Amino acid sequence: MLFEFWNWLGGTLPQGASFLGALTGSSLGLVALLIGEMFNARLTRRRDDQLRKEKAAASRSALRATLSGISDILKRNSENLSSSKSQTAFYAPDIAHQVRVMPSLPRSSSSAIRMSFVR
Repeated sequence: MLFEFWNWLGGTLPQGASFLGALTGSSLGLVALLIGEMFNARLTRRRDDQLRKEKAAASRSALRATLSGISDILKRNSENLSSSKSQTAFYAPDIAHQVRVMPSLPRSSSSAIRMSFVR
């Protein structure tokens, strides 16, 4: 089959061979571009997955630190209340001022999250 193609190519006009060379070169170029794009997409997906995992780990540790701080505050208030029975009221610090998980939150949404236990 290759031999027949070679004979056919030899019998064509010079313009036909030029067209066939351009068609072959552009086809190979297109295939190379597609392969490169697929490889680039794979690398980008792997990078994005890694960044997503790192962001999730950072959020988990920030949330754990916040909950730990809140737990310490509530335990301290509980111990203070149980040790002094003469007090009828207690004041808990504003948790939003103690710990900030995501400081990039807008002020309006963080004010809705604030909790103050003042009696």
